[in-house]
Amino acid sequence: MVESLRGQLTELRLALRTPLGTGAGAIAFRTVLLLELNDPDGTSGVGESAPLPQAGTEDVLESRRALTAFIEAGVPPRAGATPAAAAAVELALLDLAARKAGLPLHRHLGGPAASHVTVNALLSAETPSDLAAQAEAHVREGFRTLKLKVGARGGTFAASLERDLSRLAAVRAAVGQTVRLRLDANGAWSFDEARRALAALAPFAPEFVEQPIPAGPDDARVMAALRAEVGVPIAVDESVVGERDLERLLTADAADAVVLKPMRLGGLEPALACAALAQDAGLPVVITTFLGSAVERSAALHLAAVVSPGNADDVAHGLATGALLAEDVAPGPEPVGGRLRVPLQSGHGVVLP
Repeated sequence: MVESLRGQLTELRLALRTPLGTGAGAIAFRTVLLLELNDPDGTSGVGESAPLPQAGTEDVLESRRALTAFIEAGVPPRAGATPAAAAAVELALLDLAARKAGLPLHRHLGGPAASHVTVNALLSAETPSDLAAQAEAHVREGFRTLKLKVGARGGTFAASLERDLSRLAAVRAAVGQTVRLRLDANGAWSFDEARRALAALAPFAPEFVEQPIPAGPDDARVMAALRAEVGVPIAVDESVVGERDLERLLTADAADAVVLKPMRLGGLEPALACAALAQDAGLPVVITTFLGSAVERSAALHLAAVVSPGNADDVAHGLATGALLAEDVAPGPEPVGGRLRVPLQSGHGVVLP
């Protein structure tokens, strides 16, 4: 492995408080692999792999193998094959370097950074009445942007859409029109289904709909056609697995916003490169987690602070996911008034017990 460093890998299964329905299937727990690297001086750095194959990464077995090969033989994981493992190694090294330098991770990444980051609340309830109550509670807590999964599998498209519309109606009735509402389909629809769904969802004035169709070789053309035909803002998410894919989407004019997940991109630095591309094209960038532990959330928070140094209140990032977990590896950043304060201690700020 990296010269003079010792590595340790810990695998944990973190249950969600309630299963989260998505267009790619329900998520009931998250398996995370924590990589701790220690140098001879006793400084350590911690990274995390939180694989989610249905969202574009390797599976847990592949990630474990890649991280074990790194620890035992110094073989670096390849972001194209095992992006979650690559993200874990990158983060552990960045955390260690930032701790040795006595710098918070966002300063180690370079450039100006925000002192706080605005975040959205992810609605996880199922029934319209429970969703309405949850949405009202989040707004009382200070959140001004809410996110809701749509297009969940099970039953016919018509029945699924009808269910989504009733849930959205309940949320809008509960919080009014001024609260921003994001919808995430996780690639659940075909082109024809997406066209019908977006037209039906338009009256609820979504800020954008994430990934209405599956990622694939023709996704840029299809999403560009959807934008032109329906007029509902579209955000790309699963389609972005690297700079080349993002360039293809930007060239096709296929998106109104770009959602970046460092875990799928292979780490913070690849995500920073993609963020620069999107912002140069004039598109807002949203940093989100993979529903990982406090380690992943804190690292993504530092990244969001660098991506949004001067407009931390304009773009809500998807980082307030800790409350979805029934248990965690350590205390992590918690939202106050719809915001997360960026840690100032050295490294990413999460210390394992």
